[in-house]
Amino acid sequence: MNLFLKTASYIFHPLLMPILGTILYYSVTPKYLDPQLVRVELFSIIIITILIPIVIFFFLKNIRVVETIYLKEVKERKFPLMIQCVLLLL
Repeated sequence: MNLFLKTASYIFHPLLMPILGTILYYSVTPKYLDPQLVRVELFSIIIITILIPIVIFFFLKNIRVVETIYLKEVKERKFPLMIQCVLLLL
C-alpha cells in the first residue's frame, strides 16, 4: 500500500500535471494534427514546467535565497512559488 501511495504521489505531482494534461489532450483529440507540432508543444511544456524551475532553484540556492530542496522556512517558499506561478502563466 505504501508503494502504491508513493507511486501515485510521484505520478500526480503538480509539476507533472501540465505534461500529463497535454498528453491526455492529444491522445483524445482527433489525429489530424501534425505529430511534429505535438512533440514541439510537449517539449516546450517540459522546458517551462520542469527544466526552468530546476535551473532557477539552483540559481536561488547559489545566491542563498533557499537552503535546501525541502524549503522548510516560509520565507524560502515565497520566491520560488512566485516564479513558478509566472512560468505557468506563460
